[in-house]
Amino acid sequence: MKKTLLLFFSVCITGAYAQEDTPPLSFDYDSAGNQTLSALVCINCPEAPAAKQSLAQLTYYPNPVAQELHLSWEAMETGRVSAVTLYTLNGKQLATLKNLTLQTQLSLPFGSYPAGIYLVEVLSSDGATKSFKILKK
Repeated sequence: MKKTLLLFFSVCITGAYAQEDTPPLSFDYDSAGNQTLSALVCINCPEAPAAKQSLAQLTYYPNPVAQELHLSWEAMETGRVSAVTLYTLNGKQLATLKNLTLQTQLSLPFGSYPAGIYLVEVLSSDGATKSFKILKK
């Protein structure tokens, strides 16, 4: 019985500490009771500007990649892609391509990198960033 209580309290304490950094969830429902929106709510966080949609039209392929990763995006008046950076999952920066404001596509060579998971971060001139994971075969 003592072991069961000790185990129970250990799980409760561990679960309580695991929830400290998790922001609360927010849900919205329509009149029929169907969930229409779920979002993380951060009470003390600064508001992100809603105008930073410059990277919404970014596409990339193939994933998983063998030799080259192809990125493309739409040319916009504001918020053009200005830099693309490639990282390992450990945070080591492998490559940075800058001065891309006049381009609408790019090919990142992956042939010399070993198989694994990589992180690509795209930065726009208006400060918006988008990052995604790429699997190298």
